[in-house]
Amino acid sequence: MTLAGSVYGLSTIAFGTVAIAIGIRLLVLSTRTGRRPERYLGLGLMMTAGFGYMVMVIAGMMGEFAEAHMALWRALWLVGATFHHAGVLAMLAFTVSVFRPGETGPKVLAWTMATVLWLSWGGDVLSGDRPMSNDTSYFGTTFAVNGTYPLWMAVESFRCYARGRRRLALGLADSLVVNRFLLWGLASLASAAAIWSINIPRLLSSEAVQMSDPSTKAALLATAVFGNLTIGLYWLTFFPPNWYRKRHAAPAELGSTS
Repeated sequence: MTLAGSVYGLSTIAFGTVAIAIGIRLLVLSTRTGRRPERYLGLGLMMTAGFGYMVMVIAGMMGEFAEAHMALWRALWLVGATFHHAGVLAMLAFTVSVFRPGETGPKVLAWTMATVLWLSWGGDVLSGDRPMSNDTSYFGTTFAVNGTYPLWMAVESFRCYARGRRRLALGLADSLVVNRFLLWGLASLASAAAIWSINIPRLLSSEAVQMSDPSTKAALLATAVFGNLTIGLYWLTFFPPNWYRKRHAAPAELGSTS
């Protein structure tokens, strides 16, 4: 395996592990609060970045083993894709329930994206080709959803951050809560950048992607960088250290702790 592939593999493991840890914490929180957004987000992170993406990456890096055991390889890849796509549905539900509750347009958009994603999954299953690769015509429709839903989350997060900043100036909002919208928006952008980076070689070539290609190595390294950035932003969002909490504490709170 190349250095780029090793860095990418290790980053994927770290990314998935952190996502699973955050997802578990959110699911535990949802059992206490009974609220759906925490449940949606917890499931979404665990199934997309955790179980789904890591399984697909493992399948994608099997190389010669995959060629010799295509049936087993396809089964493993489709298991990962099933987890991943189920996680995307949870992320879409989170976006609608948190940022656009009660609005018909966003619900229609979410259902449309979910339908396109699962029809593409069905096409991959029935085609007999290498699923979710540029060997099949369903790669484009799958990527159309996977490459855009994080951008939707980013837009909604930045919109709430701007509104929160105005409320913060009037003393009507908590600084740490407002900052979380910024962090989540940046994390969504970083996640989108990682998704686009790893798929650029497939988008630009009509032939099978080779791990030894310079463009593939560059894509792997870029994906690792954006993935690690996403991890850091997730960590600050859900597990802010004391120094970060103090930075966004109200003056009265700072005085009480001095």
